[in-house]
Amino acid sequence: MSTDFVFDGLNGPYKEADAVNPVSYYGKSKVLAEELIKNSNANYAILRTILVYGISNDMSRSNIVLWAKGALEKASPINVVNDQWRMPTLAEDLAEACLLAVEQDAQGIYHISGKDYMSIADLVRKVAEYWKLDHSFY
Repeated sequence: MSTDFVFDGLNGPYKEADAVNPVSYYGKSKVLAEELIKNSNANYAILRTILVYGISNDMSRSNIVLWAKGALEKASPINVVNDQWRMPTLAEDLAEACLLAVEQDAQGIYHISGKDYMSIADLVRKVAEYWKLDHSFY
């Protein structure tokens, strides 16, 4: 598993063959991990994903959708950016892609994400609309 943080975010959405250019330590560590895997003699499939979200009864940690929902339910002021564009990925869709990669003996690098390209602010608005929550205060 890898991430869209291997890119600098200036020219997205990115294709699998696009040159990486991470700007954070996290992104740099993912690029290093990808290189180690590619340079090994193992067959590999690297799945890069973006902003994974989902809902479960026993979540070990939150995600942006649940964070936004919780804050909006409490009418807590929240700050979200409107200059970052992502393609949020439903956890179940990512799990299905992982299974398909194994079943199909996929080789190489694959980008796995949702189809909708939106700003983080748009994502929070969609969360508010879905759960019929007021988002006028952010």
